[in-house]
Amino acid sequence: MFAGTIAGALLLPYALVVLPKAENPAMSSHQQYVIVLTAAQVFQNGSLGFFAAWGGLALSSGAGMDTPLLRY
Repeated sequence: MFAGTIAGALLLPYALVVLPKAENPAMSSHQQYVIVLTAAQVFQNGSLGFFAAWGGLALSSGAGMDTPLLRY
């Protein structure tokens, strides 16, 4: 899950180079949308992965499937 977050962050420079340069003045902020969407994707994937791991460890302790290092 965190590999997708890292891949999304590393894709940003490539996406900015590959996008065609906007010749229309109305589309001059095209790269800003890519930066905002990539930042939102990285934040969403990172927070989803963090809370999924945290929830799994928190809920598994009742069933005895937790990690011994995190009990204390």
